Amino acid sequence: MVTLTIPFAFLISVSVLFRISYHCARHTFATMAINNGMSIESVSQILGHSSIKTTQIYTRITVSKLDNDFTVFKDNIKAFF
Repeated sequence: MVTLTIPFAFLISVSVLFRISYHCARHTFATMAINNGMSIESVSQILGHSSIKTTQIYTRITVSKLDNDFTVFKDNIKAFF
């Protein structure tokens, strides 16, 4: 089992520094991690979720992330046509 203390220490320091709740910091971390290329499976493990469904509810996917993902998909399927 991997010990993941750095992200949570970071979240606590961000919570104190910016006066936001720990819960809000977790949401922010998850959203930023996914929008910057981390897989949802990795985020789920870091947050300690037992189900990907929990992580899907927990995160917010931005329009720019969706646009980027679609562009990558489109570029990848060009080889087939």
